[in-house]
Amino acid sequence: MFHDIIFIGGGFRTVSFLLADYRLLELDLCIVERIGHLGPGKFKDLDCLSNSNASTFLRHLDHNSRIANKTLIKKMAVKHSPVSLTVIGRMLEIFGKEIKTQLPPGSVVTGHEVLSVDLRPADRYPVKVVLSDGNHINAKFCILGTGQSELLMHELLPWKEKVLLSGQVLSASYRPQLLEKLKQNRSTRIVIVGCSHSAFACAKLLCDIIGKSENPHFYSIEILHRRKVHIYYPSVDEARIHQDLKYEEEASAQFICEESGEVFRDSGIKYEAKAMYRSIYSGKHDFIKMHPIENLYSCSTIFDGSNLIIQATGLKSILPPLSLDGRIINEANDTSKLLADICGILSHESANINGLIAQLRVMALPDICKDRKIYNKGLYNNLRDLLLTKFHSNAR
Repeated sequence: MFHDIIFIGGGFRTVSFLLADYRLLELDLCIVERIGHLGPGKFKDLDCLSNSNASTFLRHLDHNSRIANKTLIKKMAVKHSPVSLTVIGRMLEIFGKEIKTQLPPGSVVTGHEVLSVDLRPADRYPVKVVLSDGNHINAKFCILGTGQSELLMHELLPWKEKVLLSGQVLSASYRPQLLEKLKQNRSTRIVIVGCSHSAFACAKLLCDIIGKSENPHFYSIEILHRRKVHIYYPSVDEARIHQDLKYEEEASAQFICEESGEVFRDSGIKYEAKAMYRSIYSGKHDFIKMHPIENLYSCSTIFDGSNLIIQATGLKSILPPLSLDGRIINEANDTSKLLADICGILSHESANINGLIAQLRVMALPDICKDRKIYNKGLYNNLRDLLLTKFHSNAR
């Protein structure tokens, strides 16, 4: 297969980018998605609220397009509050179906992993994407729309048999197994590792389950965190008033958005997770405690004595290995050597990859931009303009 453009990943970033301007769907492009359909990714199975307003998921959508008139889309576009991620998943499923109907047959490849991306700048089609079924796709340009995932931390490997990732705990389809695990022991000591949004979402879910159990006093939850908690505040003044510096990271200049003045706008926990954090440290739940720690290696006694360990330390970028003329230059899931410009075009710190790859989800920031949201505002428009200029002659 040969195309002008190949998208690796067909989740939220890719579908929202393509539906921001329908002219993009007229280009000669291919989308590779590892699960069976475009759009929702893991959103559809996560039984918790988003950490963003529902309307932000639609900020790039062309609101004059026919899909914008779908009932669910119209409702989400004006909802300026969090929403269940399962609802977001249904919305993204609509996006995925719309894109598939707009593209020629064979342009969407689902159910296959991308094993590697080999760049050969001298070739007419310099991007070779190798798939898990043994086939490959050649293209002139590659766009990474890959998502993020949880990987088991090596510090927790000795206890892997009783470790659950936060995505499992929050999964609607896994809920029966979770309930069974909680019933297996007369006394259940649960340890949550991390202080991310998902950590407090897990704490809230467990709190709701324990509250409905016959013997809630049999349960205890400990939240272990190596760094102080990042709490979102709309302004520095509000942070100064409400911050508890025993647990929270101070609102210093590096954590304040240059554009809006918000504190921990990207990394801070908000809404339901923030309320859960507040209720824990205020002592509302006497069976939940927070413990600052130096490192996980010092917690072996705690892990040995626990019945269940939940890893909620955040997500890691999913990235296929990159090679240049057959030589590996970037290992899988390693973003440390990548740099980006304002169009999302990636460069490598030690190899010339000739502007053949771009990012849709921010893995690398340009030196001139230290704020992800500010960078994101221009990324879609800048990349769209580049693609329409570079590949419009082959448009359908």
